[in-house]
Amino acid sequence: MPRRAPPAAFVNHWVSMIGALAGVLRALGSTLSVTEVAALSGHAFRFAVAPAATDDGAMDASGPDRFASETALPLYAALGCSFAAIEAPAGDPHYNETRATILAAVRVATRAGRPAILYGLHVPRFGIVRAVEGEAFIASTMVSAQAGERLPLSQWPPPGPPVPLRAFLLESRGRETRALADLLRFVVAYAREGDPPGAVGVAGAATGFAAYERWIALLESDAAISPGGHAYCLHALQQARAEAAAFLRDAGAGTATAPPLAAAAAAYDAETLALAQLITLFPYPNGGDISSPGARRIAALYARRVYAAERDAIAHLAAALGI
Repeated sequence: MPRRAPPAAFVNHWVSMIGALAGVLRALGSTLSVTEVAALSGHAFRFAVAPAATDDGAMDASGPDRFASETALPLYAALGCSFAAIEAPAGDPHYNETRATILAAVRVATRAGRPAILYGLHVPRFGIVRAVEGEAFIASTMVSAQAGERLPLSQWPPPGPPVPLRAFLLESRGRETRALADLLRFVVAYAREGDPPGAVGVAGAATGFAAYERWIALLESDAAISPGGHAYCLHALQQARAEAAAFLRDAGAGTATAPPLAAAAAAYDAETLALAQLITLFPYPNGGDISSPGARRIAALYARRVYAAERDAIAHLAAALGI
């Protein structure tokens, strides 16, 4: 039987890239908590709103995993990992060739004992591959407990609307650096400028502050919004910001940055509270009555509170950096 990578198991998380990273790191012996993985990877501070891709409407459940690999990979070094990304957008003329390249690279990585992270295993989310046996992946995803760990290669990417090819391959393990200043510089820049709009993993999504502004504009319009996707994004954003707050409360302890980081944490706490009120209005998975004009007016008010808290948090992080 071909060698398998360590039995990395997906860690249940609304942001599937956090769940995949945490699972890989645990399998490799890392002692980082899920909160630390979420924050140090930068994913606890991201927010993306996807454009309408189907008749279901905008802001589908892909939003939490829309990010640019070029801004993510440098941050992963703080986790003690060096990753390489192989990607292609849906509809790329070299899509099939890139898929073959990824399959070959995953076979090499897993035989060498390195789990791989792929998008679109079972569902359009990130998951972990720890072996390729015959014509099947041995995978751990957010649904593998129900679907089983064996996934035929022919079913990747999954049936349905085309999805981008995204593979993150572990190249080497190093020392965890927990580089706080680099992380905070990313967080402030990301909020203000967002990810490169042409990046494969972004694909037309609004990111950073622009994501909040697109979300509010959608709620204040009559444009179709995905009920389940919107509800999913609320949960993902709430979990991410709760982890951001928890991380920041401890990160600056005993240093001159403690007061602004504590203030940023408090702002993220306020954001999670406003999101809790939205989650009550729009529960997952059915998403509530997102088409109701009255519900959308109320939602827009809460979304503005969420955005105000986000801007407040970023202002405190910028103050901690002196920028």
